[in-house]
Amino acid sequence: MELIISGFLLALHFALWISAFEHTTVAGVVVPLLMQPVVIGFFSWLFFKETVSKKSLVSLAIVLSGILIMNFWDFRITSSFGWGDTLSVLGTIALCFYFLFAKKIGKEIGTLKFNFYTYSLATVFLFSFSILKTFSIETLIIMSYKELLLYILLAVVCSFFGYTFINYSFKQLKAVSVAVGLLGEPLLGILWTSIFLGEKLTFPQLIGLLICTLGIWLYFSKTTRII
Repeated sequence: MELIISGFLLALHFALWISAFEHTTVAGVVVPLLMQPVVIGFFSWLFFKETVSKKSLVSLAIVLSGILIMNFWDFRITSSFGWGDTLSVLGTIALCFYFLFAKKIGKEIGTLKFNFYTYSLATVFLFSFSILKTFSIETLIIMSYKELLLYILLAVVCSFFGYTFINYSFKQLKAVSVAVGLLGEPLLGILWTSIFLGEKLTFPQLIGLLICTLGIWLYFSKTTRII
């Protein structure tokens, strides 16, 4: 049952997170990823009894406040941006719980088995989501070779290898340590978007990013050991 839930959470993450790109900027989608240490840190302490200092909790709470400020502020500017931010937040929460299951079940049955079962289940769930969203086989037929190659690279390199390495790292490190390491994803995502797509942050996204960065800096400056 836990494997089924894990597969569903991974599929839900992709469905919500990718859908967010239809409504907001890339920055609006990736900034909520900065809340991963908050969610994973809290539930790792709750379920796995991993120690998290009070100073660390304060810094992680600052990260969460930056996400909330960005979300609500974007809603006041345009409902589309706000809705996109919300989808990203929900997708990030689903991903955090997936990682928590990866830490628990991965130690019991091994990372490779966990990956095989959850990836397979997530594929089934996502295909079901696509059918419900009026999926058409024509979209595959008219797809160019370039688009197909990009989809394969996203699936194999970014998703398969990326999440496999992440899941394996949960066997070696504390869950919150892995989550903090993943903070490079949104920061680099914003940088690449600015360089290659010329996309600018909205003012709320900039404020949220700065507040989150402050929280991350406090986390590292006040935490002597997170491994």
